[in-house]
Amino acid sequence: MYPQETHEIPEDKRILHSCDCPACVNPSHLHIGTQSQNIQERNERGRTARGEQASKAKLTEVQVLEIRERYKNEKISFAKLGREYKVSASAISTIIKRKFWTHI
Repeated sequence: MYPQETHEIPEDKRILHSCDCPACVNPSHLHIGTQSQNIQERNERGRTARGEQASKAKLTEVQVLEIRERYKNEKISFAKLGREYKVSASAISTIIKRKFWTHI
């Protein structure tokens, strides 16, 4: 059993988890930090959802590769591709310019 400790958490801080086991409840794995630190730790640990794993992803990796190939070979507009794949023209633009889906 862990000794019960209470600490004030500053308003601009968060409780961060130092291990990567979602079910862990070990208090020694908790520390106070900023949201920026939390994001940095997540990225360093490779825990960022990318591509199809992202909760709001509307496209698959196969579709993204297909979009890039079709744009390159068929010179289809961003708007037309967007309508075909049911996403915005700006989403197509970010795919073509490799601002998103950079891992493929």
